[in-house]
Amino acid sequence: MFWDKKKPEANKPQEEKRKFRNEALIYFDHKEPKGVTVKGVGKIYEEPKTKRKFYAVKDANITIKPGEFVTLLGPSGCGKTTILRMIAGFETPDEGDILLGNQDINPLAPNERDSAMVFQSYALFPHYNVYENVAYGLKIRKRIGPDGKLTPLSKEEIRKKVSDMLSLVQLKGMEERMTNQLSGGQQQRVALARALVLNPSVLLFDEPLSNLDAKLRISMRTEIRAIQKRVGITAVYVTHDQSEAMAISDRIIIMNKGVIQQIGTPMEIYYHPVSAFVADFIGEANFLEGVAVDEPGQGKLVVDVAGYKFTVDNLGNLKKGDEVKLVLRPESVHIDDGKGLPCKVEVSTFMGSYQFYHVRVGSDLLKITEYNPRGKKIYQIGDEAHLAFNEGDVHILPKHAPVNDTIYLNPTINPKKK
Repeated sequence: MFWDKKKPEANKPQEEKRKFRNEALIYFDHKEPKGVTVKGVGKIYEEPKTKRKFYAVKDANITIKPGEFVTLLGPSGCGKTTILRMIAGFETPDEGDILLGNQDINPLAPNERDSAMVFQSYALFPHYNVYENVAYGLKIRKRIGPDGKLTPLSKEEIRKKVSDMLSLVQLKGMEERMTNQLSGGQQQRVALARALVLNPSVLLFDEPLSNLDAKLRISMRTEIRAIQKRVGITAVYVTHDQSEAMAISDRIIIMNKGVIQQIGTPMEIYYHPVSAFVADFIGEANFLEGVAVDEPGQGKLVVDVAGYKFTVDNLGNLKKGDEVKLVLRPESVHIDDGKGLPCKVEVSTFMGSYQFYHVRVGSDLLKITEYNPRGKKIYQIGDEAHLAFNEGDVHILPKHAPVNDTIYLNPTINPKKK
Protein backbone atom coordinates (compact mmCIF):
# COMPACT_ATOMS: atom_id res chain seq x y z
CA MET A 1 0.00 0.00 0.00
CA PHE A 2 1.14 3.57 -0.64
CA TRP A 3 1.28 4.44 3.04
CA ASP A 4 3.78 1.63 3.64
CA LYS A 5 6.27 2.98 1.12
CA LYS A 6 7.74 5.77 3.25
CA LYS A 7 11.51 5.64 3.47
CA PRO A 8 12.97 5.00 6.94
CA GLU A 9 15.14 8.12 6.53
CA ALA A 10 11.99 10.28 6.27
CA ASN A 11 10.82 9.14 9.70
CA LYS A 12 14.18 9.56 11.43
CA PRO A 13 14.04 13.34 12.02
CA GLN A 14 10.50 13.01 13.38
CA GLU A 15 11.61 10.23 15.75
CA GLU A 16 14.51 12.36 16.97
CA LYS A 17 12.14 15.31 17.43
CA ARG A 18 9.68 13.14 19.34
CA LYS A 19 12.45 11.86 21.61
CA PHE A 20 13.50 15.45 22.30
CA ARG A 21 9.94 16.51 23.06
CA ASN A 22 9.41 13.73 25.60
CA GLU A 23 12.23 15.06 27.76
CA ALA A 24 9.50 16.91 29.67
CA LEU A 25 8.47 13.52 31.09
CA ILE A 26 11.94 12.82 32.48
CA TYR A 27 12.19 13.47 36.21
CA PHE A 28 15.15 15.34 37.66
CA ASP A 29 15.70 15.71 41.39
CA HIS A 30 17.57 18.97 40.98
CA LYS A 31 16.73 21.43 38.26
CA GLU A 32 17.56 25.07 37.67
CA PRO A 33 14.49 27.29 37.16
CA LYS A 34 13.95 28.54 33.62
CA GLY A 35 12.71 31.85 32.36
CA VAL A 36 9.82 32.40 29.97
CA THR A 37 10.06 34.67 26.93
CA VAL A 38 7.02 35.82 24.97
CA LYS A 39 8.08 37.49 21.72
CA GLY A 40 5.56 39.36 19.57
CA VAL A 41 2.81 36.89 20.40
CA GLY A 42 -0.68 37.36 19.00
CA LYS A 43 -3.85 35.28 19.22
CA ILE A 44 -6.75 35.84 16.83
CA TYR A 45 -10.36 34.77 17.38
CA GLU A 46 -13.52 35.23 15.34
CA GLU A 47 -16.83 36.58 16.61
CA PRO A 48 -19.47 33.90 15.87
CA LYS A 49 -22.23 36.30 14.78
CA THR A 50 -20.38 39.07 12.95
CA LYS A 51 -17.53 36.85 11.65
CA ARG A 52 -15.14 39.67 12.48
CA LYS A 53 -11.67 38.55 13.51
CA PHE A 54 -10.10 40.28 16.48
CA TYR A 55 -6.94 40.10 18.56
CA ALA A 56 -7.49 38.43 21.92
CA VAL A 57 -3.77 39.12 22.42
CA LYS A 58 -1.82 41.59 20.30
CA ASP A 59 1.99 41.85 20.05
CA ALA A 60 2.72 40.62 23.60
CA ASN A 61 6.38 40.91 24.63
CA ILE A 62 7.30 39.58 28.06
CA THR A 63 10.59 38.42 29.60
CA ILE A 64 10.19 36.48 32.85
CA LYS A 65 13.41 35.79 34.74
CA PRO A 66 14.20 32.35 36.23
CA GLY A 67 12.68 32.11 39.71
CA GLU A 68 10.52 35.22 39.24
CA PHE A 69 6.86 35.44 40.27
CA VAL A 70 4.96 37.37 37.60
CA THR A 71 1.22 38.07 37.59
CA LEU A 72 -0.97 38.76 34.57
CA LEU A 73 -3.66 41.17 35.74
CA GLY A 74 -6.61 42.79 34.04
CA PRO A 75 -10.39 42.82 33.64
CA SER A 76 -12.33 39.93 32.11
CA GLY A 77 -11.57 39.49 28.43
CA CYS A 78 -8.23 41.35 28.54
CA GLY A 79 -6.20 38.36 27.26
CA LYS A 80 -4.38 37.35 30.44
CA THR A 81 -5.72 33.78 30.53
CA THR A 82 -5.10 33.42 26.78
CA ILE A 83 -1.39 34.19 27.32
CA LEU A 84 -1.23 31.67 30.17
CA ARG A 85 -2.92 29.00 28.05
CA MET A 86 -0.48 29.66 25.20
CA ILE A 87 2.45 29.18 27.60
CA ALA A 88 0.84 25.95 28.82
CA GLY A 89 0.16 24.72 25.28
CA PHE A 90 -3.64 24.70 25.45
CA GLU A 91 -3.74 27.46 22.82
CA THR A 92 -1.42 28.02 19.85
CA PRO A 93 -0.13 31.51 19.03
CA ASP A 94 -1.11 32.85 15.61
CA GLU A 95 1.85 35.21 15.73
CA GLY A 96 5.18 35.24 17.54
CA ASP A 97 7.11 32.74 19.64
CA ILE A 98 7.15 31.47 23.23
CA LEU A 99 10.39 30.19 24.72
CA LEU A 100 10.96 28.18 27.88
CA GLY A 101 14.57 28.87 28.70
CA ASN A 102 16.15 28.85 25.24
CA GLN A 103 13.72 26.33 23.78
CA ASP A 104 10.96 27.31 21.37
CA ILE A 105 7.89 25.54 22.77
CA ASN A 106 5.34 26.64 20.15
CA PRO A 107 5.23 23.21 18.43
CA LEU A 108 5.11 21.23 21.68
CA ALA A 109 1.96 19.70 23.15
CA PRO A 110 1.06 20.53 26.78
CA ASN A 111 2.46 17.24 28.14
CA GLU A 112 5.70 17.87 26.25
CA ARG A 113 6.40 21.16 28.02
CA ASP A 114 8.34 21.33 31.26
CA SER A 115 5.54 23.14 33.07
CA ALA A 116 2.66 22.37 35.42
CA MET A 117 -0.62 24.20 35.98
CA VAL A 118 -2.78 24.82 39.02
CA PHE A 119 -6.33 25.26 37.72
CA GLN A 120 -9.14 27.48 38.96
CA SER A 121 -11.38 24.40 39.42
CA TYR A 122 -8.51 22.40 41.05
CA ALA A 123 -9.08 19.54 38.49
CA LEU A 124 -8.51 16.86 41.12
CA PHE A 125 -9.37 13.22 40.44
CA PRO A 126 -12.53 12.58 42.54
CA HIS A 127 -12.00 8.78 42.64
CA TYR A 128 -8.44 9.15 44.01
CA ASN A 129 -7.46 10.04 47.55
CA VAL A 130 -5.02 12.83 48.40
CA TYR A 131 -1.94 10.63 48.10
CA GLU A 132 -2.98 9.17 44.75
CA ASN A 133 -3.76 12.63 43.33
CA VAL A 134 -0.32 13.97 44.22
CA ALA A 135 1.49 10.78 43.15
CA TYR A 136 -0.25 10.48 39.79
CA GLY A 137 2.21 12.53 37.76
CA LEU A 138 5.24 10.82 39.31
CA LYS A 139 3.96 7.41 38.25
CA ILE A 140 4.21 8.33 34.58
CA ARG A 141 7.59 10.06 34.93
CA LYS A 142 10.90 8.34 34.21
CA ARG A 143 14.42 9.04 35.33
CA ILE A 144 17.66 8.45 33.46
CA GLY A 145 19.66 5.58 34.95
CA PRO A 146 23.49 5.26 35.04
CA ASP A 147 23.31 3.23 31.83
CA GLY A 148 21.34 5.96 30.08
CA LYS A 149 18.12 3.97 30.06
CA LEU A 150 14.80 5.37 31.28
CA THR A 151 13.37 3.68 34.35
CA PRO A 152 10.21 4.41 36.40
CA LEU A 153 10.50 5.95 39.83
CA SER A 154 10.33 3.33 42.56
CA LYS A 155 7.37 3.17 44.94
CA GLU A 156 9.66 4.20 47.78
CA GLU A 157 10.84 7.29 45.86
CA ILE A 158 7.29 8.28 45.01
CA ARG A 159 6.13 7.78 48.59
CA LYS A 160 8.92 9.94 49.98
CA LYS A 161 8.43 12.75 47.45
CA VAL A 162 4.67 12.81 48.02
CA SER A 163 5.16 12.79 51.79
CA ASP A 164 7.66 15.66 51.62
CA MET A 165 5.35 17.68 49.37
CA LEU A 166 2.30 17.16 51.59
CA SER A 167 4.37 18.36 54.52
CA LEU A 168 5.32 21.47 52.53
CA VAL A 169 1.65 22.33 51.86
CA GLN A 170 0.61 21.39 55.42
CA LEU A 171 -1.47 18.33 54.52
CA LYS A 172 0.58 15.71 56.35
CA GLY A 173 -1.69 12.97 57.74
CA MET A 174 -4.45 13.49 55.16
CA GLU A 175 -3.05 11.07 52.58
CA GLU A 176 -6.03 8.70 52.73
CA ARG A 177 -8.76 11.32 52.56
CA MET A 178 -10.89 11.58 49.44
CA THR A 179 -10.98 14.98 47.76
CA ASN A 180 -14.68 15.53 48.56
CA GLN A 181 -13.77 15.32 52.25
CA LEU A 182 -11.53 18.38 52.00
CA SER A 183 -12.27 22.07 52.32
CA GLY A 184 -11.71 24.41 49.37
CA GLY A 185 -8.38 25.55 50.77
CA GLN A 186 -7.23 21.97 51.33
CA GLN A 187 -8.22 21.00 47.79
CA GLN A 188 -6.20 23.91 46.47
CA ARG A 189 -3.20 22.73 48.46
CA VAL A 190 -3.55 19.26 46.93
CA ALA A 191 -3.60 20.82 43.45
CA LEU A 192 -0.50 22.85 44.31
CA ALA A 193 1.30 19.80 45.70
CA ARG A 194 0.43 17.75 42.61
CA ALA A 195 2.01 20.41 40.38
CA LEU A 196 5.09 21.07 42.53
CA VAL A 197 5.98 17.40 43.10
CA LEU A 198 6.83 17.09 39.39
CA ASN A 199 9.61 19.65 39.87
CA PRO A 200 8.66 21.60 36.69
CA SER A 201 10.72 24.49 35.37
CA VAL A 202 7.66 26.77 35.35
CA LEU A 203 4.52 26.73 37.49
CA LEU A 204 1.34 28.25 36.00
CA PHE A 205 -1.65 29.46 38.04
CA ASP A 206 -5.06 30.08 36.44
CA GLU A 207 -6.98 32.16 39.02
CA PRO A 208 -6.45 29.43 41.64
CA LEU A 209 -8.08 31.28 44.54
CA SER A 210 -11.25 32.60 42.89
CA ASN A 211 -13.45 29.86 44.43
CA LEU A 212 -12.34 30.57 48.01
CA ASP A 213 -13.84 32.98 50.52
CA ALA A 214 -12.11 36.32 51.12
CA LYS A 215 -10.32 35.38 54.35
CA LEU A 216 -9.05 32.08 52.97
CA ARG A 217 -7.85 33.78 49.80
CA ILE A 218 -5.55 36.00 51.84
CA SER A 219 -4.02 33.10 53.78
CA MET A 220 -3.66 30.92 50.67
CA ARG A 221 -1.98 33.63 48.58
CA THR A 222 0.52 34.12 51.40
CA GLU A 223 1.22 30.38 51.47
CA ILE A 224 1.62 30.17 47.68
CA ARG A 225 4.13 33.03 47.69
CA ALA A 226 6.07 31.54 50.62
CA ILE A 227 6.25 28.12 48.93
CA GLN A 228 7.30 29.64 45.61
CA LYS A 229 10.14 31.51 47.33
CA ARG A 230 11.23 28.41 49.23
CA VAL A 231 11.25 26.21 46.12
CA GLY A 232 12.65 28.94 43.86
CA ILE A 233 10.45 28.03 40.90
CA THR A 234 9.44 30.40 38.11
CA ALA A 235 5.73 31.22 38.46
CA VAL A 236 3.21 32.84 36.11
CA TYR A 237 -0.05 33.75 37.83
CA VAL A 238 -3.37 34.99 36.43
CA THR A 239 -5.88 36.94 38.48
CA HIS A 240 -8.33 39.84 38.23
CA ASP A 241 -7.84 40.66 41.94
CA GLN A 242 -5.58 43.70 42.29
CA SER A 243 -4.81 43.10 45.98
CA GLU A 244 -3.82 39.52 45.23
CA ALA A 245 -1.45 40.63 42.48
CA MET A 246 0.12 43.31 44.68
CA ALA A 247 0.68 40.87 47.55
CA ILE A 248 2.42 38.04 45.74
CA SER A 249 4.19 39.42 42.65
CA ASP A 250 7.74 40.39 41.85
CA ARG A 251 6.30 42.10 38.78
CA ILE A 252 2.79 42.70 37.45
CA ILE A 253 1.69 42.78 33.82
CA ILE A 254 -1.41 44.94 33.32
CA MET A 255 -3.53 44.07 30.27
CA ASN A 256 -6.59 45.57 28.61
CA LYS A 257 -8.37 44.59 25.38
CA GLY A 258 -5.59 42.17 24.42
CA VAL A 259 -2.76 44.70 24.81
CA ILE A 260 -0.14 44.92 27.55
CA GLN A 261 -0.50 48.33 29.17
CA GLN A 262 2.37 48.28 31.67
CA ILE A 263 4.93 45.91 33.20
CA GLY A 264 6.54 46.76 36.52
CA THR A 265 6.89 46.05 40.21
CA PRO A 266 3.81 46.61 42.38
CA MET A 267 5.28 49.89 43.65
CA GLU A 268 6.15 51.13 40.15
CA ILE A 269 2.66 50.44 38.85
CA TYR A 270 0.91 51.88 41.90
CA TYR A 271 2.91 55.11 42.15
CA HIS A 272 3.82 55.61 38.47
CA PRO A 273 0.99 54.30 36.26
CA VAL A 274 1.47 54.99 32.56
CA SER A 275 -2.22 55.68 31.93
CA ALA A 276 -5.48 56.55 33.62
CA PHE A 277 -6.66 52.98 33.02
CA VAL A 278 -3.73 51.50 34.96
CA ALA A 279 -4.08 54.07 37.75
CA ASP A 280 -7.79 53.36 38.13
CA PHE A 281 -7.41 49.59 37.87
CA ILE A 282 -4.73 49.28 40.55
CA GLY A 283 -6.21 50.41 43.85
CA GLU A 284 -8.29 53.55 44.28
CA ALA A 285 -7.33 56.66 42.34
CA ASN A 286 -8.45 60.27 42.22
CA PHE A 287 -8.12 62.31 39.04
CA LEU A 288 -7.76 66.07 38.94
CA GLU A 289 -7.80 67.95 35.67
CA GLY A 290 -5.62 71.01 35.21
CA VAL A 291 -3.26 72.91 32.94
CA ALA A 292 0.53 73.13 32.91
CA VAL A 293 1.37 76.81 33.37
CA ASP A 294 5.15 76.86 33.83
CA GLU A 295 8.33 74.80 33.34
CA PRO A 296 10.79 75.83 36.09
CA GLY A 297 13.31 73.21 34.98
CA GLN A 298 14.97 70.27 36.77
CA GLY A 299 12.19 67.92 35.65
CA LYS A 300 9.43 69.97 37.31
CA LEU A 301 6.13 71.34 36.06
CA VAL A 302 3.80 73.92 37.60
CA VAL A 303 0.13 73.04 37.17
CA ASP A 304 -3.05 74.98 37.83
CA VAL A 305 -6.05 73.12 39.24
CA ALA A 306 -9.15 75.23 39.89
CA GLY A 307 -6.98 78.31 40.45
CA TYR A 308 -4.58 76.58 42.84
CA LYS A 309 -0.99 76.25 41.58
CA PHE A 310 1.59 73.71 42.71
CA THR A 311 4.71 71.97 41.39
CA VAL A 312 4.90 68.28 40.41
CA ASP A 313 7.50 65.94 38.92
CA ASN A 314 7.20 66.02 35.13
CA LEU A 315 7.59 62.29 34.49
CA GLY A 316 5.43 62.46 31.37
CA ASN A 317 7.62 65.04 29.56
CA LEU A 318 4.68 67.42 29.31
CA LYS A 319 5.02 71.07 28.33
CA LYS A 320 3.64 74.43 29.31
CA GLY A 321 0.09 74.83 28.02
CA ASP A 322 -0.67 71.09 28.02
CA GLU A 323 -3.91 69.91 29.59
CA VAL A 324 -3.06 67.36 32.26
CA LYS A 325 -4.66 64.75 34.46
CA LEU A 326 -3.23 64.34 37.95
CA VAL A 327 -3.39 61.06 39.88
CA LEU A 328 -3.77 61.26 43.66
CA ARG A 329 -4.27 58.18 45.83
CA PRO A 330 -6.96 58.56 48.56
CA GLU A 331 -4.50 57.82 51.38
CA SER A 332 -2.05 60.51 50.21
CA VAL A 333 -4.54 63.39 50.60
CA HIS A 334 -5.46 65.05 53.90
CA ILE A 335 -8.30 67.43 54.63
CA ASP A 336 -7.71 70.42 56.90
CA ASP A 337 -8.44 74.12 57.45
CA GLY A 338 -5.03 75.37 56.33
CA LYS A 339 -3.74 76.32 52.94
CA GLY A 340 -4.23 74.00 50.02
CA LEU A 341 -6.62 73.05 47.29
CA PRO A 342 -10.12 74.36 48.17
CA CYS A 343 -12.82 71.70 48.41
CA LYS A 344 -16.33 71.01 49.71
CA VAL A 345 -17.28 67.87 51.65
CA GLU A 346 -20.09 65.81 50.10
CA VAL A 347 -19.70 62.52 52.03
CA SER A 348 -18.31 61.91 55.51
CA THR A 349 -18.46 58.36 56.88
CA PHE A 350 -16.77 56.80 59.92
CA MET A 351 -15.31 53.40 58.92
CA GLY A 352 -13.55 52.48 62.16
CA SER A 353 -9.89 52.62 61.20
CA TYR A 354 -10.44 55.61 58.93
CA GLN A 355 -12.82 58.45 58.09
CA PHE A 356 -14.00 58.25 54.50
CA TYR A 357 -14.71 61.45 52.60
CA HIS A 358 -15.98 62.48 49.20
CA VAL A 359 -14.96 66.05 48.42
CA ARG A 360 -15.67 68.25 45.42
CA VAL A 361 -12.86 70.20 43.73
CA GLY A 362 -14.34 72.14 40.85
CA SER A 363 -16.06 69.50 38.74
CA ASP A 364 -13.88 66.65 40.09
CA LEU A 365 -14.96 64.35 42.90
CA LEU A 366 -12.18 62.96 45.12
CA LYS A 367 -12.13 60.13 47.66
CA ILE A 368 -10.11 60.58 50.84
CA THR A 369 -9.26 57.98 53.48
CA GLU A 370 -8.15 59.76 56.65
CA TYR A 371 -6.62 56.97 58.75
CA ASN A 372 -6.75 56.90 62.57
CA PRO A 373 -9.39 59.66 62.82
CA ARG A 374 -9.62 59.52 66.62
CA GLY A 375 -8.71 62.91 68.06
CA LYS A 376 -8.86 64.58 64.64
CA LYS A 377 -11.46 67.04 63.42
CA ILE A 378 -14.28 65.26 61.60
CA TYR A 379 -15.62 67.28 58.70
CA GLN A 380 -19.32 67.10 57.99
CA ILE A 381 -21.29 67.23 54.75
CA GLY A 382 -21.34 70.77 53.40
CA ASP A 383 -18.15 71.88 55.17
CA GLU A 384 -15.64 73.83 53.15
CA ALA A 385 -12.00 72.92 53.69
CA HIS A 386 -8.67 72.51 51.94
CA LEU A 387 -6.73 69.49 50.67
CA ALA A 388 -3.10 69.03 51.63
CA PHE A 389 -0.73 66.59 49.98
CA ASN A 390 2.93 66.11 49.22
CA GLU A 391 3.76 67.18 45.70
CA GLY A 392 5.83 64.00 45.30
CA ASP A 393 2.64 61.95 45.76
CA VAL A 394 1.10 63.49 42.63
CA HIS A 395 1.54 61.60 39.35
CA ILE A 396 0.94 63.53 36.15
CA LEU A 397 -0.57 62.19 32.92
CA PRO A 398 -1.69 63.84 29.68
CA LYS A 399 -5.41 64.63 29.78
CA HIS A 400 -6.08 63.43 26.24
CA ALA A 401 -4.50 59.98 25.95
CA PRO A 402 -5.46 57.40 23.31
CA VAL A 403 -8.14 54.98 24.48
CA ASN A 404 -7.37 51.30 23.94
CA ASP A 405 -10.12 49.34 22.20
CA THR A 406 -10.55 45.89 20.69
CA ILE A 407 -8.32 45.48 17.64
CA TYR A 408 -10.13 44.01 14.64
CA LEU A 409 -8.42 42.61 11.56
CA ASN A 410 -11.40 43.33 9.29
CA PRO A 411 -13.31 46.19 10.94
CA THR A 412 -15.11 47.18 7.72
CA ILE A 413 -17.25 44.04 7.64
CA ASN A 414 -20.93 44.94 8.03
CA PRO A 415 -22.52 42.40 10.43
CA LYS A 416 -25.95 42.92 8.77
CA LYS A 417 -24.65 41.58 5.47
CA LYS A 418 -23.47 38.37 7.07
